[in-house]
Amino acid sequence: MSLRMAKNWQCDIFPDRVCLRDGQQMIKQLPRLAEQALDEVLSELFSGRRLAWLDSVEFWLDNSLAHTLTVPWQEGIATPDELRCYTVSLAQNVFPQLRSQPLVVDFDQLQFGQTALAVTLEQAFWQQLRAAARQQKLRFNGVVTPFQHLLRSLAQPLPASGVFVVAGAEASTFACRSEQQWQHVHRMAFPELSLQQQLVLVKRLSGLKEVPCYCLNLDSWQVSLLAEQAHDVSRWESLSAQLVSNPAAG
Repeated sequence: MSLRMAKNWQCDIFPDRVCLRDGQQMIKQLPRLAEQALDEVLSELFSGRRLAWLDSVEFWLDNSLAHTLTVPWQEGIATPDELRCYTVSLAQNVFPQLRSQPLVVDFDQLQFGQTALAVTLEQAFWQQLRAAARQQKLRFNGVVTPFQHLLRSLAQPLPASGVFVVAGAEASTFACRSEQQWQHVHRMAFPELSLQQQLVLVKRLSGLKEVPCYCLNLDSWQVSLLAEQAHDVSRWESLSAQLVSNPAAG
């Protein structure tokens, strides 16, 4: 008699494709057409595989599907639940597409009295993923967002200062940290600039210069140090200086 251990399948969801993984092994990948419903493509992704009822699935999301922001701990907030409610209100102001939408909130980094790094998902999307797992008779193990994976991949405690980057095909997101406090989250949509050039701009705008930069590659889910190149610094220092002196120009 052979014994089979229960698996936790990894399902990656990107705007243009979905992937099924077993640990580091790619099992199946399908394109995601613009007119194709997510339920339909997920059902096709899992079809043809024998999934045991003890198995579970965890959905790993592209950065465009999760909304990351910094949330200052306002005076009068006494509990994480109160901070969660404030985060919903703040996210709906920061991200216009989330207005009037019920949200699911989680904190990538949360310490009492300090600015938190939060992530929000549309509740309808969360429920859609739960339903997809249920349809395949898999236990729903939740979601993993890019910044969650990035921060968990690094040694703890986190560096006191640094820039944490999730690079995307259409836009990249930079979370800036200084003296053990989260400062800002910048979303950069400048496809004509290299990632290193965008990093120069972000460091200048955030007042961060000699700090490490950690970058997550969404294709491999691997984290690496992102180094600036000398010609990028010299080329874009003048542009970033202009943006700092005239914020309205951005």
